Amino acid sequence: MKSIYLDNNIHNKLKLLATLHHRSLTSLVEELISKGIENEIEDLSQEALQKLAAMGGGFDFLENPEEDIYSSEDGELIEE
Repeated sequence: MKSIYLDNNIHNKLKLLATLHHRSLTSLVEELISKGIENEIEDLSQEALQKLAAMGGGFDFLENPEEDIYSSEDGELIEE
């Protein structure tokens, strides 16, 4: 689990908000972050999403030579 650090003013506001909604501070912050991320992703361009996906590491396995299973000899030529 990673930690984030907030200034006292923001921390106190979040604690008050959590208390008003009868929730733990952790669950409130997790929900706020999740909603914020969803909103940001909806506003991202396709190019920005592609860069984000590439930076995330989910496709790093493709750099492994063992994953390069096709050659120019595979498949059929497509003529336009």
